[in-house]
Order: sequence, then C-alpha cells, then structure tokens
Amino acid sequence: MSDRNRLGDAPIDKTVSAFKAASSIVPAGGFFAELVTTFIPNQRIDRIETFIKRLDDRIELLEEKEAKRFHERKANPEYVSLFEDGAFHAARSPSEDRIKYNSSAVINGMTSEHISAVEARHLLGLLNEINDIEMVWLCHFSHKRELGVPNEYYEKHYDILKPISRSLGQADEMYEAAALQDSYKDHLERLKLIELSNKSHYATTLGRMVLELAGLA
Repeated sequence: MSDRNRLGDAPIDKTVSAFKAASSIVPAGGFFAELVTTFIPNQRIDRIETFIKRLDDRIELLEEKEAKRFHERKANPEYVSLFEDGAFHAARSPSEDRIKYNSSAVINGMTSEHISAVEARHLLGLLNEINDIEMVWLCHFSHKRELGVPNEYYEKHYDILKPISRSLGQADEMYEAAALQDSYKDHLERLKLIELSNKSHYATTLGRMVLELAGLA
C-alpha cells in the first residue's frame, strides 16, 4: 500500500473535526480544509495546521497581480493537485523548515507567471526528493563563491559543508563521513540539480528553479 493510501487510514470524522477547528483560525483555511481532510491522519493535523498558517501568511503578502492569479487558479483542478501534493509532503515533513518550503512552493506555483501547475508539481517533487543536508549543499552551490574565500552561508553550515579528508590512514568514521558527503552530491547530480565544472560544483538552472519555488533564492 502506498504512503498516500496509508494516510487515509485514520477515522475521517475525527480528522475533519480537528482540521476544521485548526483551519477556522485563518482566513484562507476554509478553502483548503475540505481538500485535505480526506487523506491526512489525526497525528499529522498539527503539521497541516502549520502548513495552512504559512499559506495564509504568504497570501496576505501577495501583491495585487499575484493575488489575482491565486484567486483565479485556486479552484482549478491542476492547481488543486499542486496544493494536495504540498499538503501531502507537509504532513510528512520532519521539520518546520520543510513545511515552510512546501508552503512557499505551493503559493509560488499558484501565482507564477512563468511555470505551469504541472511544472510546479514537478519542481515540488524534486524539492521533496532531497533531504535537509542535501538542501544545504544545493543552497551552498547556488551561491556565488570566490575560490578560497568562505562566505557567510558556508560559515553558518560549516559542520555540514566542511571538507572531509579522504587520505589513507584515517579512522573508519572519517571514511564513512566522506562516503555520506559524496553520496549527497552524487544524488543532487543524478537529479540534475548540480553539475561539476572546473572541479567545482554549481547549482544548475533546474536546481535554482527548485530553490526559487521553495523561497530560497
């Protein structure tokens, strides 16, 4: 059984009651409430509540043209599917940052002039294929860097981004840490989110699009 099907195992009446109570506290909550209560289990209502609040916060900040596009599209089945995908991922999010990225992706996708709902869903899927450590690496590779000059982002995330020695004679833990670090970069490369050029990694156009949709660029 798929994850999406398992999300529907909880009693619907309890889910509906809990979620409607949560969604009633924000102006935009009513529209979304009916969409999510059919597949979000009780134990994930708190994450969806946070997701809805973040959506509402973003809606409040929309400029006039963006708000117009949002209201024109909010009942369009393709954009409803984008919202459902965002809610599904938010329900499984391990952190509030992830919920923030997913809510930003939904609103940015629903208001974009340049990408369609299908394209936004594709980018949202890529966003949720990478873990939090890979997200740090992708953001790092998207920043303009001067060779040998650490930037503020690098310093902030030094524990993740610091070079790991691969020379002979290291403790096993160092080889394991290096293998994991390499695997994060390899995964980002396989997804076409970063590329290697002149012995340095850089975010690709696709990688930057994922970050932009998530509100990180």
